[in-house]
Amino acid sequence: MPSRSPIASTPRLMRRPQRRSRVGVSGSSGEDGGTAPFWQERVEGAGCLRAQPSSATGTASKPRRPYRLTITTTIDMVGCMNGATKTPNTSDLTLIRGLLVAIPVLVLALRIVPKLIDRIQGNPLTWSQPGDGPAADVATRGGATVSWSEELWQIPDPSVGQVLGSLIPDLALLAVSVAVAVLTWRLIGAVTRSDAFEGRPSRSLRIMALVLAVYAGAQPMLVLIASLIVLAPVQDGFSIEFLLDPLQWWALLAAAVVAALAEVYRQGERLRQDSEGLV
Repeated sequence: MPSRSPIASTPRLMRRPQRRSRVGVSGSSGEDGGTAPFWQERVEGAGCLRAQPSSATGTASKPRRPYRLTITTTIDMVGCMNGATKTPNTSDLTLIRGLLVAIPVLVLALRIVPKLIDRIQGNPLTWSQPGDGPAADVATRGGATVSWSEELWQIPDPSVGQVLGSLIPDLALLAVSVAVAVLTWRLIGAVTRSDAFEGRPSRSLRIMALVLAVYAGAQPMLVLIASLIVLAPVQDGFSIEFLLDPLQWWALLAAAVVAALAEVYRQGERLRQDSEGLV
């Protein structure tokens, strides 16, 4: 009769007794790259292998380095710039825009309308230009002399061409003031949005600086053309002298300031484009 296996005849599963053994080995701790002795505990019955540092058995080991935690913070530069920009209230914007509208109106009212009213009333056309004349008949003392620094012309019956020619410098000033007012209006609308660098405000500033610089350079030529139109029909031996108008210096100074501001905004727009992909 064949013998039956004890495991097959036993209704319960039987486990072999587990036997533990410790074996000393050397390995890397994984933190500082050094090696330290380890002991391994092998449980033969379960087939499990556990590793513990040798400090648990009293063996001296190399001190561990503290963990270093690196935190990377991404700063939204556009949001910071937007938050630093304080939006003016409605009353401030209304005041600024009212001044922008008033500048062209003042140029029109003070430089152009009076000349048109004089023509309607039949008054002579008045035109002045720089010029040197003979000494004036004025009593002086101490060797002082007096000379004319300006020629004042009065034309009793001017033609339509002479009237329009006399308005050339004033019309140019009106056009520049309107252009500056419109560009400034657009700039205010751009900087009061949630993003101060949206809508390319530097473009408006560059155009404004160009308009002011062109006007400062062209203003003497405009005066020369107007003088030719007004005085050529009534003057023999026409001559003219160029003198720098203070308005030219102010226009050049304003053009330089606006150009510098345009460069600042251009750098801000460039920073905004570079920081869009960082968030």
